[in-house]
Amino acid sequence: MVTIQDLVVPCVDLVLDDLAHRAFMHGRELIRVTTALADVGIIDPRWHTAESRARGHAVHAALQAYGQGASLETLTDAMDLAALPYWVGVLRFLEERGGTWVSELAVCDEPMGYAGQGDLLGRLPELGDGAWDLIDLKTGATPSWVGLQTALYARPLRQYGPIRRWALEVPGNGAYRLIPLNLTPDRRRIDRALDKGHEAVALGAVAVARWKRGL
Repeated sequence: MVTIQDLVVPCVDLVLDDLAHRAFMHGRELIRVTTALADVGIIDPRWHTAESRARGHAVHAALQAYGQGASLETLTDAMDLAALPYWVGVLRFLEERGGTWVSELAVCDEPMGYAGQGDLLGRLPELGDGAWDLIDLKTGATPSWVGLQTALYARPLRQYGPIRRWALEVPGNGAYRLIPLNLTPDRRRIDRALDKGHEAVALGAVAVARWKRGL
């Protein structure tokens, strides 16, 4: 049986420089997923404000610390007040949906030349069909390009089993919304055509961005 730890091991040699937003593996630079999407114009930088970056950083840092064993109570007490309503939405998701999760999972596809971090990886207990659930956290409205972003994260993980992709939208009012990104309308099956379409566009973006940067 494949465990979460099996999914963590393959990128053990990946080095992520979060300050410079760069990635390296075996002496080679891999382009970060969101960098590639921004380089080709899919991500509009005007979508990011100083306020949204600050709250996103605070909530993602707390999520990473949670994955490293920090208590939710401690993280909540230390949370910046401006980001707290968004973090409460994350807490509500974790408490209501349950499950065991790896947070801020390093993901890489060395042959294709990209890397990134998946926010949450685990299994939603209510579905119970053995597929993995890959969730990207968005503090605010969910952008249209999250399907492309998560398709790249899911691609190297699919060898371990089916991957459902979701966006976890926390709008800042203590609530959350779990948005399916690759499921059929009834939410019972993975839409393979949608998976292939997202992946094809996203891999094209990576190829163009790497060429533009001379990587």
